[in-house]
Amino acid sequence: MNPSRNEILNRVRAALSSTTRAPVSPLPASARVAPRVAGDADAEIDSMLAEIARLGGTTRRVASRDELQAALRELVQVERVKKATLWQ
Repeated sequence: MNPSRNEILNRVRAALSSTTRAPVSPLPASARVAPRVAGDADAEIDSMLAEIARLGGTTRRVASRDELQAALRELVQVERVKKATLWQ
């Protein structure tokens, strides 16, 4: 490590160790929202697609692996995708 980085880290460590533990403030009433109960898979997908549309996105629901491959091929061509990442 370089000396400047060590100096910064040492200052941060010193500052963190010298602070007194203040009690945590309670959450405001506006933050107390009950978690949403998930619906069935189709309803969840419809909800997600609707939210994406509200945010200005474009969605397409495909029914088969072949439709997915065709949709991805079209997307790559239309958007001129040069690089992509895939995770599973």
